[in-house]
Amino acid sequence: MFLIVPIIIQSFLFALVLSTYKGVKKISNRLLGAFLAALGVQMTIYFLLDLELISVNWLAGTGVVFAYGPLLYLYARSLIHKPFQLKSTDWLHFLPTILFIVLMLFGFDIRNKFGWLLYVSLGFYMLFAFQAINRYQKVIENTQSAPEKLTLNWLKSSFGFFTIIISADLISFLLNYTINWTIVNQTMNNLVFVMLLIFVNFLIYKGLKQPGIFQGISDEEFNLIRSTKQLNKQLIHKKHQGEITQLILHMKKEQPFLNPSLTIAELATQLAIPMRSVSEIVNGYFQQNFSEFINSYRIEAAKKYLENPTDPKETILEVLYKVGFQSKSAFNTTFKNLTGETPTAYKKKF
Repeated sequence: MFLIVPIIIQSFLFALVLSTYKGVKKISNRLLGAFLAALGVQMTIYFLLDLELISVNWLAGTGVVFAYGPLLYLYARSLIHKPFQLKSTDWLHFLPTILFIVLMLFGFDIRNKFGWLLYVSLGFYMLFAFQAINRYQKVIENTQSAPEKLTLNWLKSSFGFFTIIISADLISFLLNYTINWTIVNQTMNNLVFVMLLIFVNFLIYKGLKQPGIFQGISDEEFNLIRSTKQLNKQLIHKKHQGEITQLILHMKKEQPFLNPSLTIAELATQLAIPMRSVSEIVNGYFQQNFSEFINSYRIEAAKKYLENPTDPKETILEVLYKVGFQSKSAFNTTFKNLTGETPTAYKKKF
């Protein structure tokens, strides 16, 4: 049980830090802090019960475990949406938590009979969180020119690891009621505690490390994906013929793609046409998402620099930054996909 102690200390310490955070992601950090506080409460109750310092009546407090899924799901949504505010309906997610605690306080020990519902709940909430992250990924590819900088793969990995912890805890839960092997059960419990400790540290590190510049995706940007799923190229050309010409001329003359953080909203403002129209043109007429569309212009500009360098000492790294890329790996991958050659091989030809 000694492994519980660092989990308790870190959970409450980080929860305190996050609850007092005043930055741009205040709601996100408070949701994460609430999750850690709930984890700390659960671990503290188990620890004190093991030491026989409190009565079994305190087990009612372990109902906070039913808040894990909702808190992590809402945390994911808060990172994705701009602006994010908790709605009155969001509090309905916590009804099972309240119900469990109330029933336990009134003497109904429902842990053994309905404990399995916790794993069902956590499984569904992890599924909802993964779906939200995947939708977010599609949106940033259609609204941001450098989506690789805004990926939430770290969050998906965190939730994937948490799903493994849930699975290990479920196995431990089943073993406790089917096999009376103390060593096996204790080993499984210790494994869950170790993974929880790793999870807490990783989530805090990555969650606080994320840049505060990016505030998430607006509802308007999310709706672009729904409106551009089934687009006919001929119909789009007929509908936006003048705007298509305007966009092509703007890209060649003004070269907005040189801005490494260009968004579809900024491009629409420059053109003075609705963002939805830009999205329909890019997705329907050019048959590309926004990131692919912008990067195609960046690669064409890079090819010119590599073919006719103004400075013979200019490196490929300098070129990729000059044309609007922020990542060497993204530049190399995009260049190879569009030309069939690496930037180095292409440069050597000239």
